[in-house]
Amino acid sequence: MGTQKTNNATPPDPSQVTFNPAALPPKLSPGVQYVGSQLQYVSPTGQILPVSAAPTTPTGSGTTPTPPVNPPTPPVNPPTPPVNPPTPPVTPVTPLAKGTVVGTPQVIKNADGTITTVTTVADGNGGFTSSQTTSGTPTTTPSASDESALGAITDILDQAGLSSVATTAWDQLNKGVPASQIISDIRSGNPIYGNAYAQRFPGMAALAAKGQAINEGTYISLEKSYTEVLKSAGIPSGTFDTTAYMGNLIANNINPTDLQSRVTAAQNSVLSLDPNIRQYALDTYGLDSGHLAAWALDPSQALPKIQQQAQAMQIGGAALQQGFKGAGANGELTTAQAEALANQGISQSQAQAGFSNLAQETQFETQLPGDVATALSNQQLINSQFKSNGSDVLAFQHLQQQKVNEFNQGGAIAADSSGIKGIGASNLTA
Repeated sequence: MGTQKTNNATPPDPSQVTFNPAALPPKLSPGVQYVGSQLQYVSPTGQILPVSAAPTTPTGSGTTPTPPVNPPTPPVNPPTPPVNPPTPPVTPVTPLAKGTVVGTPQVIKNADGTITTVTTVADGNGGFTSSQTTSGTPTTTPSASDESALGAITDILDQAGLSSVATTAWDQLNKGVPASQIISDIRSGNPIYGNAYAQRFPGMAALAAKGQAINEGTYISLEKSYTEVLKSAGIPSGTFDTTAYMGNLIANNINPTDLQSRVTAAQNSVLSLDPNIRQYALDTYGLDSGHLAAWALDPSQALPKIQQQAQAMQIGGAALQQGFKGAGANGELTTAQAEALANQGISQSQAQAGFSNLAQETQFETQLPGDVATALSNQQLINSQFKSNGSDVLAFQHLQQQKVNEFNQGGAIAADSSGIKGIGASNLTA
């Protein structure tokens, strides 16, 4: 048999036990429990609320809740609201009148320098339409051929002192105007270039009127040649080497060789150092060195005529020098007499020799008392001396022989219709 352990504790005296209600665990309402270390009310839907929210429990009822080992986890994400809330009703709107501009027009600057404006307008049915307009001149990049063509004309215009026209031409090219059109506009005097071209190249218009044309390079080259001719002749700068005068030369197709011939004619006549020639030029043609442009260098006068007149002045001067009296008002050769000899090709030296002879034959112009032969006219004497007229040559020879015969038969004093009755004889032969 095992040993039985005896409990020696003395049981309490019931009369000595006092009842303490506070020592009893409280009676809790349903749903009240520990959440962690705190009493909380857990509603039937799982919400954790303060204990005061729990329903009242009658006294003596209820149980002492046992703290939960794992309290309920509150929801992590709150309820998601609806994705698409209901659309409120739309109040009907009256459509805009057709053509009404909506908003501010959009302005777009384009790369080529133009501006595009986009405008939105109402179509009158509640819709909209857009339209666009482009303004301004597009800027284009000149092609290689255009730049080359413009470069050529620019060089010429710069040399001619028309750089301002060249600048305007470049601006036009950048705006897309072809180089060929630019050159044409410059030459025709388009208002954007003014009349600078016509003033610089006055001979061009006159050539065009004749159906002729040269380029600007040739024109400038002619001007340079003219200047050299005038300079070599000692003509002061600024007298005839002007744009207007040279344009007149070009308009009349006077080449540098022609101009040189004209200058030579002037030097041989009105600019001659021989005072007789200068005097004859002044007396018969009214020319002196101050009227050079009106004569030798006048492009409107034909070169052969000028050369003939210059030669005539030398012939007329030779007659004055030799003392021969012509048919002019002051005893000089008339222009007709001098020019006829010039046209015949008589040189100045030939004229001097011929008029030296004629100065000793003036007696043939006078019929002395008793002369049977008639006298010759002034022109007949000239013609006979320079062999200008065969009849006059024969007439002079015949008269000369008559004079010799008269002298040999005693002179002219006793001559009559019956013959010569001179006072003595001579042996003069023709």
